[in-house]
Amino acid sequence: MNKTVIIVLIFVLWIASAFLPLQQPQLPPKTTTAPLQADIWVDSMYNSMSDDERLGQLFMIRAHSDKGLDHINEVKRQIQQYHIGGLCFFQGGPIRQALLINQYQALSKTPLLVSMDAEWGLGMRLRDSTISYPKQMMLGAIEDDQLLFAYVLLIH
Repeated sequence: MNKTVIIVLIFVLWIASAFLPLQQPQLPPKTTTAPLQADIWVDSMYNSMSDDERLGQLFMIRAHSDKGLDHINEVKRQIQQYHIGGLCFFQGGPIRQALLINQYQALSKTPLLVSMDAEWGLGMRLRDSTISYPKQMMLGAIEDDQLLFAYVLLIH
């Protein structure tokens, strides 16, 4: 065979292999057939919800603990009216935030998923009472490994 034909065949086989289904890994067999308590609870909650409540669980709204009563009342209204599934906290203080989370959880039929937009640490959002550590870009520029290990020990 000609070298060009062999190269074309190899290329065609290589391209075709991208469209072959990947072999699925085998899952280990279940050790028990009894449903877990968590599964039972989730199923019972899901089955008790209306379509609107199920839809609301897909949404996470913005929350602050430093924006005052109007903002707090609006978050409460949305939790109750739209059956919101979660909150993402931004600026505020940790004690105010904890108190608000408790109030919001009490209003929700299902437990809220609570998160925080804090990709460079708590100091990004809870400025009034937490420490702001260096950002990851700064930490990545440090060449002294011992200094980085000391930093990790300090923050943990």
